[in-house]
Amino acid sequence: MAEQPVVQVDDSGTSAARSGAIGQEDRRFSVSDRVAAAAAVNSTGSVHKASWSYLGILWLFRLVLKVFYSNVVVEGSENITRDGVPCVICSNHTNSLTDALLLVTTVPRSKRKLLRLTAKDTQFGRGTFTSWLIESAGTLPIKRPKDHLGQKVDNSVVFEKLIDALEDGDAICMFPEGLSRYYPELAPLRQGVSRIVSDTLSRQKDNPQFEIAIQTCSITYLHRNLFRSDVLVTFHPPIVVSVASHPGLIGTPTTAADYEAVRALTASMGEQIRSGTLDAPSWTYIRLAHTARRLYAPLGTKLSLGDHVRLTQRFVDAFAGKRAARAWTEGVDPKTALKTPMVEKGKENGDYFDSDESAASQDEVATGPHSAEELEQLAKDLKTYQVAQTKLVYGLITGVSVYALCVTFTLPFAIITVPGIPVLMWVTLRWLEDFTSSLRAALALFRLLMIGKGQLLLLREMREELRGRVVDVAVRDCGLPADSDKYLAARPKWRGLHAGFFSLRRRRKKDWNEVLKLWDISEYPEDDLNVPGATGSVPQSAPEPTATEN
Repeated sequence: MAEQPVVQVDDSGTSAARSGAIGQEDRRFSVSDRVAAAAAVNSTGSVHKASWSYLGILWLFRLVLKVFYSNVVVEGSENITRDGVPCVICSNHTNSLTDALLLVTTVPRSKRKLLRLTAKDTQFGRGTFTSWLIESAGTLPIKRPKDHLGQKVDNSVVFEKLIDALEDGDAICMFPEGLSRYYPELAPLRQGVSRIVSDTLSRQKDNPQFEIAIQTCSITYLHRNLFRSDVLVTFHPPIVVSVASHPGLIGTPTTAADYEAVRALTASMGEQIRSGTLDAPSWTYIRLAHTARRLYAPLGTKLSLGDHVRLTQRFVDAFAGKRAARAWTEGVDPKTALKTPMVEKGKENGDYFDSDESAASQDEVATGPHSAEELEQLAKDLKTYQVAQTKLVYGLITGVSVYALCVTFTLPFAIITVPGIPVLMWVTLRWLEDFTSSLRAALALFRLLMIGKGQLLLLREMREELRGRVVDVAVRDCGLPADSDKYLAARPKWRGLHAGFFSLRRRRKKDWNEVLKLWDISEYPEDDLNVPGATGSVPQSAPEPTATEN
């Protein structure tokens, strides 16, 4: 039997509990042992069952997300704790309601039958389909001062319900960024999750066996609002906190929990979330990293979606002035090397999160050069706010309407059309995907044929020079092997003529960047010019990309 995942500092350098920072004991935490112990502790509690409306939303949007996104790849589902273990699922927040829908649909029902969701209170009572959807899922409203003219807000009733849910062994879902952002930079993390954990532990301070699993999750959209793009959902090993392991989180009626312990726990969550997604100071870094990745691992190399994201992020970190903690050596799997920590030159690993009070308010932990307000305003200015969820909702309404009309007009043949029309719609979509891909490849080949031989030779020389510089960065700064073709080349597999050519289930993409368009989507909005305090395409507060310089 394989060894169970553990909560500790692993080979990738991701700290699951920041033992030195928050007083956790130096020991290995077996997830299976924690599940059994916590379930026993909470055996007197009653885990709540999902309502019919919650189940309806789950199954409906599982279908909608499967249609809208080509692939929803889930990593680390074995790390998710089961019902009966108090659990806080916290994730990055880049796509409004779609993030919550992804969590609800990707957490296996065998592990968690219900997620207690939270959302800002301005989403409630609006009379829209989205508002009804949020309310029907049993979502709890969180008040934010900026939504109430900066006035002090009271969330004590909601927090009490969340704490009760944890004591009953339920899982609650929160987004510590406190906003939905479009910018590629992780927003400053609010300390609400850590404070709820602290309050729950304080109420259970006389029960040394009571533990809470903080289940961090990273959601990465290749193109969050484009039809038939791809999504990566990564569940990290849970951070297990208890009265014994985190005494600094325990408060009393007269004394609050230790501020540094709360802040350090928030930073630990941020480190894990960042380790599984794309996080860059600006779109300029993302563009450069995508170009570098294509040169280092060109068409023909085989990367899973997770490796694709991790390789891109390594180049982002390299351009931002970081370097791999360990150089690659012969015999080490390059995909394992992708998890080697990237550290700032002259700094120890784990110092990414700024501890300077001037970087963020006392209720935030800074993660980058921009404030939460700048990141949220930028999304609204670019008119990308809630774009994906709007497409999901209107796509659902359109699909149901088309299906209903087709069935109505073919009512005499309903025994055939009721099951046949959805199949026909899906086959049409799959055929359209393959047709678009073939047409895109034909157009690219035609453009190459229109270029003269001299220009092709010149382009080849330029590409080889650029690839040499990228390989230097990969070896020197990213801790990767120089010969990517040798270690990342796809091994041909014989699947038979029909299976290798067309699949009804999903398109076998040659590049994770593919979407249902006739051109490759490789550029992002020139939004860097709109960031306060920025000049050119790189914000003044962000470091200039330097890794490609000689």
